[in-house]
Amino acid sequence: MARSYFWRSSGAPGSGGLTDTGSSAATSCEAGTTVPCAFAVRDSPRKVLDISLAPAVYGLAALTDSLGRILLFDLESCEAVQMLKGQRGSQCAWLESGEGPVDRRRMFVVVYTSRRGTVEVFELGSLERPFASVCIGPGWKLVQCPEQPLGGSLPVGPVGRAGRRAALPVPTRCILMSSKGDMAYIDISI
Repeated sequence: MARSYFWRSSGAPGSGGLTDTGSSAATSCEAGTTVPCAFAVRDSPRKVLDISLAPAVYGLAALTDSLGRILLFDLESCEAVQMLKGQRGSQCAWLESGEGPVDRRRMFVVVYTSRRGTVEVFELGSLERPFASVCIGPGWKLVQCPEQPLGGSLPVGPVGRAGRRAALPVPTRCILMSSKGDMAYIDISI
């Protein structure tokens, strides 16, 4: 699709036939193919508003819904494993503490509730009460930081040899950003 979009007049990427990608390119695209849904969660009054994926090792996602709840969803079994109520208008992100191998790190769910202006950090497995809580005020946006630099997951090395990773995944982090451009780092030292 990308090749036909950028090099549509020549048909080959190396022939130097880069053309204008204006409105005519958008109209020349073929109709898309409908992909059937393999799995769906149907709960009529509930609508999922946002999904925040944990690192792949954990196989979890945090879903915020229209009923003011946060669901921790197991991606392997397709089940909601834990739920937080009373979190209307919340944003979620993931945070790991510790360095080294993944089995030595501790995983946390960070919840920013803009209506109350609070940040609560819950340790994975014990969501009954927050591990930490702080009031920062309204008007912030919770942002998940990338785990690896761009291309970090790609193997590096000559072809035919077992390649090594460009960079090991760093612990998952998140930050808060205000509408004024202020940034606040969230960190837990244990």
